[in-house]
Amino acid sequence: MSDQSQAANLNGLDEPKSTDRTHIEVISEGLAYKGFFKIRTLRYRFRMFDGSLSGELTREVADRGNAVAVLPYDPQLDCVALIRQHLAGNIVADVPNRPLQVIAGMVETNELPKDVAVREAFEEAGLTLEENSLKTGPTFMPSPGGSSEVIHTFTALTDLAGAQDQGIFGLVEEHEDIRLEIVPALEAIRMLDEGEITAGPAVVLLSWFARHREKMLQDHQASITQQKVFDLVKKSWCRLTAQNPDDWAPEAPYVGQCAVTACLLYEQLGLPVVRGQAFLPDGTVESHYWNEGVDLTGRQYPQGTIFKPRHEGPQGERAYVYVRKNPNAEKRLKVLRAGFELLAG
Repeated sequence: MSDQSQAANLNGLDEPKSTDRTHIEVISEGLAYKGFFKIRTLRYRFRMFDGSLSGELTREVADRGNAVAVLPYDPQLDCVALIRQHLAGNIVADVPNRPLQVIAGMVETNELPKDVAVREAFEEAGLTLEENSLKTGPTFMPSPGGSSEVIHTFTALTDLAGAQDQGIFGLVEEHEDIRLEIVPALEAIRMLDEGEITAGPAVVLLSWFARHREKMLQDHQASITQQKVFDLVKKSWCRLTAQNPDDWAPEAPYVGQCAVTACLLYEQLGLPVVRGQAFLPDGTVESHYWNEGVDLTGRQYPQGTIFKPRHEGPQGERAYVYVRKNPNAEKRLKVLRAGFELLAG
């Protein structure tokens, strides 16, 4: 950020909208140092709680940009991925200089925080994270009295079974020497509570994780249950559950199964039934059923097919009742349900 834009940003607080902000009168701002990070000198006055302006203050502020920290978590193993590397600040503070910490890195120009999390996880720990696995944690400023740095944090659900525990990572050109350590979640929380983990981003992110771990485990278990239901429903498809038995084949078991599948998923998981239409690339329009957020039978249509809910008629529970009023559909649903229950034991 340029000196002018930084000053404009501060002066933009002339009209505070909450007690989080107060009027700032910038007298001058300069760049005192530029190296690995910048040090800015700021002369200013601020409006105090009694409405008067303060005396003139001079402050030095470290401007090193923003950063991202990410904590990969495997709910199946109930383990987290932490790293160990030397930190210059710890050397100056004369404390253990190779502490256990979370994966972290700086946000470069035009980078999004999630992109940084994915990049740093690979560079520092050899982990490939999917962007949709990232869950936003707290955003915080580690030392706002003397630094402008903002740190964005994430947890990432991932499979750590194949991770290289004790493996060495990092960019050679940056002289990084980083060791990955896979730690049981409860052990990491114990280390945090007993003061064995002291790096700021790790303290904040692990504290957030400790409060949300149970919910993450529950959500994971629910996703396993849901996937198991999907798999059993697919295995229960047969000629007798298809709308047109003569069109059914084991190579494409999903053909003709949409209505009864949507109804069974509603019964097993409570997923609302969507009554809609499939608009095929050749202009043909066919009736199609699926569940809110899930369509197990959409593969029966060619690529480029567009699915749209009907604007008129029953949806959700009413659509479930509507399907079951059809004697043929009710008969097929009973067969599908019986197959599912047999497989489920």
